[in-house]
Amino acid sequence: MSKRKGPGGSDENNNAEFVDFLMDMICRKLMALPFLLQEHITAVFETIVSQAGVGVPAINNLFEYMRNTWVVSQLFPPHGWSVFGHSLRTNNDCEGWHYRLNHRGKRAKLPFYLLVHLLHKEARIVNIQVTMVYLEDLTRDQRRAAVNITSRLEKLWAEYSSGSR
Repeated sequence: MSKRKGPGGSDENNNAEFVDFLMDMICRKLMALPFLLQEHITAVFETIVSQAGVGVPAINNLFEYMRNTWVVSQLFPPHGWSVFGHSLRTNNDCEGWHYRLNHRGKRAKLPFYLLVHLLHKEARIVNIQVTMVYLEDLTRDQRRAAVNITSRLEKLWAEYSSGSR
């Protein structure tokens, strides 16, 4: 006679939870690949595959997709998506500009004539901003969290390049 399991305690639920946990860990590792040197991506990917060593169809399908689409692809080779050593931004410039425009208008859904007035004010300073960008005098405002993440990432890249990580 087998023991009865309570709700959520069945073997199927435990197996599904384990597969979800495993998939989460594998996805985290795969999402970290772009932060490596492009020359190391293929070897690290194959290490992840060999360490996982599972026969779960969903995980095997993920590995096959990643290998064919990103790792050995002619369309999206690793040198095209590796961001090792690149400055990263958490938000794009257009979204920041849109936020500032709404903030200056004191609200979203600006009335047409207020929008025209704000766009005219923006247009008057474009030439100055273009000149400043050309002279490398214009800097971006970054939130403290973004600055902290970037500095941690640069430190890790330096450790990785020196071989200490």
